[in-house]
Amino acid sequence: MNNGDQFKPSEIDDDIEDLSTATVKRNVELENRVSELEVELSVWKQAHSVALEASERETKAHNVQVTTLNRQISNLDCFRNQNPLILCIVNGDENVFIRDLLVQGQQGGRAAAQQLTKSIAEYLSNEDVHVFGRLSFWITVYYNKVQWDDLLRSNKICTSEQFEGFLSGFSQSSPRFLMVDVGYYKDTTDSKIKEYLQTYTRFPQTLRIFFCGVHCPYGENCCWGHTCPNGPKCFHLSKGKCWFKGGKLVKCLS
Repeated sequence: MNNGDQFKPSEIDDDIEDLSTATVKRNVELENRVSELEVELSVWKQAHSVALEASERETKAHNVQVTTLNRQISNLDCFRNQNPLILCIVNGDENVFIRDLLVQGQQGGRAAAQQLTKSIAEYLSNEDVHVFGRLSFWITVYYNKVQWDDLLRSNKICTSEQFEGFLSGFSQSSPRFLMVDVGYYKDTTDSKIKEYLQTYTRFPQTLRIFFCGVHCPYGENCCWGHTCPNGPKCFHLSKGKCWFKGGKLVKCLS
């Protein structure tokens, strides 16, 4: 090898330094890239975890909805196997039975129950409810016993004994005929009737509700006896089967 072909020590050092610098630079670049990938991977892991949790929540919510629907379907099947309900509510604060029945005591109570039943049966005979099969008929009278007793005695309509007999006769006419003493507090009757309506109007087996009173506790917001929201164009009205009676409430005690 000629002396001219030999590398000078300074040139070798420069090459080594350049190679070292390039290697360090490349290592830094790789380390930065690794850091970026680690951050990106962490973000993807977090996003996947959030998506997985959301999916699990949706699955649980879906399962709850399915369970609820199955329960509702089961309840509806149960209701289908029960007799449709015909309910009658009497506001005793606004209605008092006639004297001819009250003075008969227990026999008068039975007669009053029979007359109520007959009146409602005649009304329903025009509504084709027989297609529903056997019906379960209930009467509930909400009244203030002390007030009734004072009123009847002070007006010499009947004695306390006759009144007690009337209550007994009415209640014994059927296990589904109830006389409920609401006590002496004001507006208790209305509040109990409202709660009764709110409860039983939600039942799918409730076919009809008759309210015997001077005023409906729901006023014009009542959906069981006031104006039909569809007006004269109501399809059911044209068939004679509209449930809304144009402002009329059934008067059973007059």
